[in-house]
Amino acid sequence: MSLDVTNYLIGAGARITGAVIGPFTAIAEDAVIEDCEIANSIVMSGTRIAGVGTRIDNSLIGCDVVIEGVSRAPAVIDMVVGDKCRITL
Repeated sequence: MSLDVTNYLIGAGARITGAVIGPFTAIAEDAVIEDCEIANSIVMSGTRIAGVGTRIDNSLIGCDVVIEGVSRAPAVIDMVVGDKCRITL
């Protein structure tokens, strides 16, 4: 895991592996972030983001969302995602 030196918040029980987090990013409790890059974003509780081969930037991602990467995606993606959604990129 790599963290920007400042301006990030990681909630209790969040699990981050192989990811780059920050700056200006909040990861809520019990979120799982694996093998991706997130900046300038808020990820709500219970969300799982894994294997996304593009940078997630300027995004708001709701509770209990699953975002998985399986194909080539743009270099940067901005999104607003409501609760309990499933997205495959």
